[in-house]
Amino acid sequence: MWARRGQVRRFIQLPNQSVQEISSLTATSAGTISWDFTSSCTTPLGNTQVWTLDVGKNLQSNVITETVTLGPGCAPLITITPSAGSQGTTFRTNGSGFTPRPSAPTVAASLPTEL
Repeated sequence: MWARRGQVRRFIQLPNQSVQEISSLTATSAGTISWDFTSSCTTPLGNTQVWTLDVGKNLQSNVITETVTLGPGCAPLITITPSAGSQGTTFRTNGSGFTPRPSAPTVAASLPTEL
């Protein structure tokens, strides 16, 4: 149990990254805390370690692990139209969700002027 209405510091370590401190919380009058985290398609895949520190007691909590796996809408997707056809049919494959090509840098060219 955390100190009642005391400050609680929160820490995470994402897969293959260094430890980060996220925003602190204040424990309830009962000495409890809770928070929600909703992952997205940009959340790193793998195991994330999470723990807290009760500032008033200077005590660290146990470490928990949350595991994020690839979501159904997060992977690249390809489709084919039509899905079947006789010989000579043209099939079109379309894809989405791929890493975009970086934009080419814009370079301003200066042409020499003749006098």
